[in-house]
Amino acid sequence: MRVFKTKQFVRHAQHKRLTDDELFEAVTRVEHSELDIDLGHGLVQQRILRSPSRLRRNFCTILACRGQDVGIVLYAFPKKGTEGLNHREQAAYREFAQYLLNLEEEEITFLVSKGRLLEVQSP
Repeated sequence: MRVFKTKQFVRHAQHKRLTDDELFEAVTRVEHSELDIDLGHGLVQQRILRSPSRLRRNFCTILACRGQDVGIVLYAFPKKGTEGLNHREQAAYREFAQYLLNLEEEEITFLVSKGRLLEVQSP
C-alpha cells in the first residue's frame, strides 16, 4: 500500500511530533482490517500506537483509504480530551477523501511532484 500525507497535515504532524513510522503503521493496520472506526466512504479513524518512550500524548488519525491500494493521512487529534469529529467535520473529510481516492495514478504523481501530497516511506 502506498501511504501519503497532505501538505497541510505535514505542518500539523511536525507540531504534534508524529513520525512517519507511526503514520505508516496506522495505515498498515487498516490494510490488515484492523481499523478502529469506519466512518464510511473510505474514511477511517485510527489510533496512533506510540512506543512507551513517546507516550506523552496519544493521537487518533483520520485516514482516507482505498482498499489495499492507497492510504492518505488527513488529520490527527489528541485522543484524550477531545470529542473527535463532529458531523459537519465528518462530512467535509468524507468529501475530501472521496476526491482524493478517486484520483488516477497520474494525478497522484502530479500532486506529489507539486508538493501537495508527500509519500510516507515504509520503515
